[in-house]
Amino acid sequence: MSFKSPNYTQIPNELFDDWLGTLTTNQLKVLLYIMRHEFLFSNEKYEYDLSRIGLKSHLDTAEVMHALHGLVEYDLIELGEATGRGRYITLKGENL
Repeated sequence: MSFKSPNYTQIPNELFDDWLGTLTTNQLKVLLYIMRHEFLFSNEKYEYDLSRIGLKSHLDTAEVMHALHGLVEYDLIELGEATGRGRYITLKGENL
């Protein structure tokens, strides 16, 4: 499968410069999924379906939750209240 143009999501350089060597593979997958939705759809507060994150990242729900908690510990995201199928998640950072 090849990449198509010009459908792209911009990812901050800090992810590559500061976090690429620190995050686990699962944390990186989940964070990239969140960034795509935050930046592409410009949602301030978005209800993420954890099973959909798992489907797209090839992780089970427990692995998604473990990755999310790790991202919270690194202060990269903020977890909001749980809903019927998901969680509200906010990406933390300057000028978001």
